[in-house]
Amino acid sequence: MSSRTPEPALWSLLLSYALALVVNALPLGGDLQLLLPPMGFLVLTWWAINDLDHTHFVAAVIIGLLYDTLTGTLLGLHAMIFSVLLFVLLRLRLRLRVVRPLQQGITLTLLLLGHQLLLLPFVSTDAVTNAYFWSMPLTGFALWPFLRRLLNWLNHVPTPRS
Repeated sequence: MSSRTPEPALWSLLLSYALALVVNALPLGGDLQLLLPPMGFLVLTWWAINDLDHTHFVAAVIIGLLYDTLTGTLLGLHAMIFSVLLFVLLRLRLRLRVVRPLQQGITLTLLLLGHQLLLLPFVSTDAVTNAYFWSMPLTGFALWPFLRRLLNWLNHVPTPRS
């Protein structure tokens, strides 16, 4: 029985997640760190959209736990948030495969806004009143076309002309 999508190389999967975590580990400073979206979730989004044979919930939990240790938040918080957002994304992924990158970016922005809303009870009031905290989904929107193109190129996924 043939699969619907080509099986991704394990090295490609692990390397993309590792690089995403390295980007989030870069010391950018207090306010700029709030502006950077969780790159692990962006990469998880790409894999969930392009690899139809897997749900990637295990990856969501592992990336979430690693992100928790990286940011020093409550252990399991990002694992739960990434799993909830991945569930929503999996309900939309067949539609997201056929829409333009701009529409994918808008959906991703709404998911990242959901990330911020789910994170809201667990962050300090200083972060909530900071404009960078609420601007993070827009940064994810701006980064999505570049990340999408890079991951498509690395995994030899043909990009439609649009």
